[in-house]
Amino acid sequence: MQILNETLSAITPQSEHWRTRARERLDQLTMPHWALGRLMDLAVDLAGITRSLQPPVGHKVIVVMAADHGVVAEGVSQYPQDVTRQMVANFMAGGAGINALAGQAGADVCVVDMGVAQGTEDLARAGAAPAQPTRHPRCPTKSLDPFARNSHIKKLSLPVAPRDRQHRQRPRHDPGPGRHRPGKRHPGGSTDDRRRL
Repeated sequence: MQILNETLSAITPQSEHWRTRARERLDQLTMPHWALGRLMDLAVDLAGITRSLQPPVGHKVIVVMAADHGVVAEGVSQYPQDVTRQMVANFMAGGAGINALAGQAGADVCVVDMGVAQGTEDLARAGAAPAQPTRHPRCPTKSLDPFARNSHIKKLSLPVAPRDRQHRQRPRHDPGPGRHRPGKRHPGGSTDDRRRL
């Protein structure tokens, strides 16, 4: 009971002083006002909780999500789909720019297969840890059909070279439902105009 009481007494409200300082600092950055949205809200919360503009962060993880969209079959992309799988392999081998940035930040890299057309099962088997299948019914796969989706997303919870660390449980990320309709803007800037033809 004593531990519980000590823990509860140590919990205090966020510091409005540090929240204000964090907002002022973020407003000085060269970007449109609050361009990163919820991420900037979280930064303000973190400053208020830790009472610091440089809060200590222990286990840092960069999540890289990779997927293909069937719209590439309509000739709207400059690169073929096999580039996606090659990039995933490069992320896992530690040879991409994000790996260098992660190394500087002391962060792990977690690669997530959100629907890579050529699959990544063999990449997972070649790693130090197994893939952990999960399901997401709205992963885009075919053309611009708003309801054509893959049914599988495989999380490659692998330690990424050259950071040879003991495997730990990675944080899960649910990107949410995200639904697109014909004639509306889609990720990548393409628009389905077939409805108007």
